[in-house]
Amino acid sequence: MKKLFTVFCFLFAFVCYSQTGLNDNNLKVYDDSTVIEKETHFKDKIGILTSTPLVSLHVNGTSVETAQIRTSRHTNSQFACPYVVLGRARGTEATPLAVDDGDLLGRLVFIGYDGSDWTNVSDAAIFQAQATEDWDGSNQGRRLRIYTVQDGATTETEALRIEQDQSSEFFGDVEVNGDLVVSGTIGGADYGEMGNVYGSTATELLPSADEWAAMYHANITGSAPHLNSGFSFVAGKAGNGTTTTAGTGDSINVNDGTHGLLEGDIVTVQSANHVTIAYVTYIDANNFQIKVTYVADEAITWQMGSYLLVANTGVYRGAWNASFSQSLNNTQTSIVSPFLNITQATKATTSRLLANNSDVGSIGGNGIMSFSANDRIWFAAQTTAGQTLSFIIRNVSIH
Repeated sequence: MKKLFTVFCFLFAFVCYSQTGLNDNNLKVYDDSTVIEKETHFKDKIGILTSTPLVSLHVNGTSVETAQIRTSRHTNSQFACPYVVLGRARGTEATPLAVDDGDLLGRLVFIGYDGSDWTNVSDAAIFQAQATEDWDGSNQGRRLRIYTVQDGATTETEALRIEQDQSSEFFGDVEVNGDLVVSGTIGGADYGEMGNVYGSTATELLPSADEWAAMYHANITGSAPHLNSGFSFVAGKAGNGTTTTAGTGDSINVNDGTHGLLEGDIVTVQSANHVTIAYVTYIDANNFQIKVTYVADEAITWQMGSYLLVANTGVYRGAWNASFSQSLNNTQTSIVSPFLNITQATKATTSRLLANNSDVGSIGGNGIMSFSANDRIWFAAQTTAGQTLSFIIRNVSIH
């Protein structure tokens, strides 16, 4: 009965205000059941425990209870609960319009008093929702974004973004204090792998001393599960031909009716007068051309290394290892290196000295590299004398 009487008093006071007004243009509701007198002031703004509300609804408490806003619901339904709803529309209240891609839908803002004033709601710790497409009845994508303010600063910095497709991006270090359990693939990262597995030795021909020869054998061919859509595998090739001049002498033409190359491929070539690494600039059924200054017509050996073709620009971590023997029965030093397009990756290059053809050596390298779409990643080797290197195992993995 007392509760009904209190509600009646509230409604009566409100009606009196709406019809006749009060002297101070405010609506006041008193609750004598507590020691603290509670006042609700109503004009353009509503203040609870403050006579100078700063915003539409302002609660100014001094204890856990008086500074608390609570909504409750009593129900036996599992999914029925109280709601806090933030809504956004374009247009006007009378004629609302759909939100557009990029529109903010709502913000929970955490501010404090800095000694002279309350901090700005735009520069705060923030939890916000944002539209990710122009909305209609069927398309209503949205993302969540969390901002923090770093020590020594006053403006917010984005810390976490959860996209409409459930992918997440952290803008700082992530520390895991417990077990990290991954149910799917890690982060959707691109990865690729190629090389030779144990038990399938690959012999690479190095025709000349101290000259790069592309490594064109690979039987880890990049098929699943060795790569995803971030990389494609292209098998290597090798051949022999004869050279003639092309153009005005700044290129050579290699006649080889079985070359199978494409424009843009990268080859190592070795002959008496032409030893280099070059791009293929032109092809037809029986010939290909490379940008190398012509010296003379002669026989030539060429090799195109097996390579991984990059699909997506980004920063990647790569690691490789190999174990090999040599054909010469005396001391020789061999160098193996990855290449990015036509450039040697010197930070991942390694060398190994073998005493004889019974000796077996292991080498490896790793590094962090920036790749662009359509980059080619391949390997070449050189040795201190023309010979063959037999790779018992060779593997490169990039992610």
